Formats: sequence, C-alpha cells, structure tokens
Amino acid sequence: MEKNTYITLSNGQKIPSLALGTWQATGEKLRTALRTAIKCGYRHIDTAYMYQNETEIGQTLKELINEGAVKREELFITTKLWSTFNQPGKVEDGFMLSLKALQLDYIDLYLMHTPTAFKYIDDKTLMPPAEDGGPGFALEDVHYIDTWKASVH
Repeated sequence: MEKNTYITLSNGQKIPSLALGTWQATGEKLRTALRTAIKCGYRHIDTAYMYQNETEIGQTLKELINEGAVKREELFITTKLWSTFNQPGKVEDGFMLSLKALQLDYIDLYLMHTPTAFKYIDDKTLMPPAEDGGPGFALEDVHYIDTWKASVH
C-alpha cells in the first residue's frame, strides 16, 4: 500500500505532499531522523545550503540507497539556493555545491531561499555583515527575476 499522497505539478512531476524538514538538524540526530523517516515511508526530503547539513544528508541517503532501503528514483529532494549565490553568475556555483554535498546525480526541486541577494564573500560566509558596520547584511542589487533566469538555462 502506498503511504504517500502526491501533488502533480504542471510538468507531470509528482511531489510527495509531506516532507521531512531538516532545518537545524545535525549529527546523529539528523541521521537517525532521516533513517526513521525513510523507514516510515517519507520520500520527500527538504534541505537547503543555508542549513549546512547537506553533506550529512547526502552521506545518509547514500547509505540508505546502498543498503536497499530506498531507491533514488523513489526520493524527491528539495534544496534551496542561498542568498549569497543570488547573483546570476553564482547560481550554478550554489547549485553545484548542494549537488556535490548531497552526493546525488540530480535534485528534484531547486528553490530560491529568499529573493534578497546578499553580497558574496566566499562559499562559507552565509550572512555577510553590513558594510557600514550597522545592523543587517551586505546586500547586492540583484532582482530575483535575474536569479531565476540564471537558473533555467
């Protein structure tokens, strides 16, 4: 018996309506939660570069696939482009970092985490401080449509 319900997208792709969210999950608690979720029938995993746990998720998914607990084609993996990669020339870099960390051949759904572009300093600086030393973050003048256009080439 199928444990999941699905929503059919306009392109015919089916997305499980219930996902395991992984924000703030790390270490053995993350691995246990992911293993338990897959065992219970979850097939949609939601993560993001910003969560800094994609490597652990990728390792655990690889183990589960190798053990025969789940097949890659049964999974629906969602991740998100972080704001420091919203500049059109950085979108592919952000995508590739997530793809490599997740140890997958493809990602099912790639979202823009926020429409606001933060200044890119390096791959690890997620919240660049405001240049004037005040509150907030260093921003770039990038329209989210330009970020989106760079992601659909």
